[in-house]
Amino acid sequence: MIVDTPTGVDGRILPGWKAGDSSDWIEIARNGRYSLIIRKFSVNNVYFGSTVNYNTSNARKACNDFFNATDPAISKQYETLSYNANLRNFTVQSNAINTMGTACKEPASLYGGFSKPTGVRAIAGDDVMFCLNYCEAANFISNGRVVRTYTPNVPSSTLAINNFRKLHQANQNIWLRNPGDCSLTVSSLTYAGTSLYGYVFQNEIYLYPCLVHPAVWVDGAVFD
Repeated sequence: MIVDTPTGVDGRILPGWKAGDSSDWIEIARNGRYSLIIRKFSVNNVYFGSTVNYNTSNARKACNDFFNATDPAISKQYETLSYNANLRNFTVQSNAINTMGTACKEPASLYGGFSKPTGVRAIAGDDVMFCLNYCEAANFISNGRVVRTYTPNVPSSTLAINNFRKLHQANQNIWLRNPGDCSLTVSSLTYAGTSLYGYVFQNEIYLYPCLVHPAVWVDGAVFD
């Protein structure tokens, strides 16, 4: 049964050879028979865009291009998922594009904004793959989170810390899909500075590009 709040897990690794991809994938949560997985390696390094709107962002485009690209020009620009990758046999749609969440506020930012699978199979299509948001990163794959009214910052659960350690450590920030709590900022999983290493916080959209690690809901049978 699909529920509103998934269960975080210190997850399994889906090897690249089984996914049909050059990168492994990390399981970070489950919802019924479905698993939320995130690509270990990034697919691109982009500026977020001209606004904090994920729908028109380069981060969203990078996820969609990775999953859907047939244009050779796009494929040459960065890596794309093979049209016959085994992973496509298990990918399903989700409501992630409509669940943005908030940043840096408790309890709303920690418990509001979980995506969930619809159970509808999708071997291609926009928004099958997506960026995580503050809520998902804070609960499932991070060392901690920045909360405006708390001092010091708040550490994550053991499972989230363990999942973060499985992610490729490129010493660059990773875009998330929801706005930050300051003007012209978007949530991110940050590598900036030792005190915030692996913490969920935010970045200004125009300062520098950040990495994009697509996530996707899949039928858990992909691990069998």
